[in-house]
Amino acid sequence: MSTHSSIGASGMHRWAVCPGSVALSRTAPEQPASADAEAGTLAHEKGATWLETNVRPDFGDDDEMMEAVRLYVDTVWFDVAQRGTKLFVEHKFDLSAVHPGCFGTADAVIVAPYGSAGHGKTTRKLYVYDFKYGAGVFVKVEDNRQLLYYALGAVMTLPEVAAIGGVEEVEMVIVQPRCAGSDGQKVRRWCVPVEDVYMFAAELQTAAEATEQPNAPLVAGDHCRWCPALVICPQVIEARNAAAAEEFTPKAAAYQKSLIDPQELSRLKKLVPVLKDWCEAVDKLAYAEALAGRPVPGFKLVDKRPTRNILEDRKA
Repeated sequence: MSTHSSIGASGMHRWAVCPGSVALSRTAPEQPASADAEAGTLAHEKGATWLETNVRPDFGDDDEMMEAVRLYVDTVWFDVAQRGTKLFVEHKFDLSAVHPGCFGTADAVIVAPYGSAGHGKTTRKLYVYDFKYGAGVFVKVEDNRQLLYYALGAVMTLPEVAAIGGVEEVEMVIVQPRCAGSDGQKVRRWCVPVEDVYMFAAELQTAAEATEQPNAPLVAGDHCRWCPALVICPQVIEARNAAAAEEFTPKAAAYQKSLIDPQELSRLKKLVPVLKDWCEAVDKLAYAEALAGRPVPGFKLVDKRPTRNILEDRKA
């Protein structure tokens, strides 16, 4: 496995904050894919097929997925029709020129020689799309480093960009059909001068270099839920132990009486999602191990319609 294999665009929200997660992930057991992740992968595949063929793929009776993918496809095709430009679907790029091992795949990219008109002039633009099928976590478009990563990859690697003399602006678009913002918008756009995208290259390089430091720090937070090393991360385990200790100290009783320091309550509250994600990851790993014929001591697989579950063996 490449020593740079975990610094792709899709994981930057994690490793830019927690650079130590890259090295730790190489030692972690492979995590089984969640149902949400599998659904997201399927939705992306159907979206790509629809864009490439202009024929709606078969969704069976999954109307929710069909409507979500339709919104993504319609958003891209609307921009193509407005601009009369070249569309790239699932654009893979290599940014080793910025730092070895930097890579990614943008869901869709449009190169627009005449992107928009105003005040008597036209602007050469690049459109970069990120289809988010997930419903649980709202993704903000402004200052989104993952989108900037995709944009930089497209600007630097597409020959069509150089062929038109470069672009002047980049419009980044998040399509998240199952999670609207407070304004109800499921399609969110953010436009920046291309200079801002090139300036991001320095931030990307610095963040990537930080993951290769011998003592790269581990930082627990909301990003932990997508980390391959979640179940073995000492930072998360420390947070778990600290939370458990709180339960059996006088401070826990004070919390029950609402006498706890608000700052301390804030600290504990921030641990909750990390610990929930850790517990879920451990359960999934134990279940996958049991299914693979490697039973977990003290637990057994039991039939539970319509699925199987892993429960503690009271006889063990």
